[in-house]
Amino acid sequence: MAPTTADLGVRRAGVARSALFARLATEADPDVGGQLAENIGRVRADSGEVAQVAERLVAYLPLRGAVRGLYFLSRSRSARGRISASVGERPQYVATTASIDDPAPLVRYRAFALADCPALVVERGE
Repeated sequence: MAPTTADLGVRRAGVARSALFARLATEADPDVGGQLAENIGRVRADSGEVAQVAERLVAYLPLRGAVRGLYFLSRSRSARGRISASVGERPQYVATTASIDDPAPLVRYRAFALADCPALVVERGE
């Protein structure tokens, strides 16, 4: 049976995300790294991949793009209930400390929004 268009899309998204993570790991410029991290969060993720992607992205906090990437990832339908509490606690820590050295206040506000996002708090109460 031939793969469906959806199967090919998921496979291609995984290849793209892998390439972005590989580049992010070697990127020295924080602005470029931030764009890479944000785009990783925007790439479509299968529900089975969400937890791993979130854990890898959270390692790049407080990079502005990592905050934005987690924000976009957590808003996807496939993220509901898939992101661990430990990942959810990290944006809360970033939002309440002075560790974000980005001059844009929206980065801190987005980290606050992440801290209360249903996709990130499902495991806390259970």
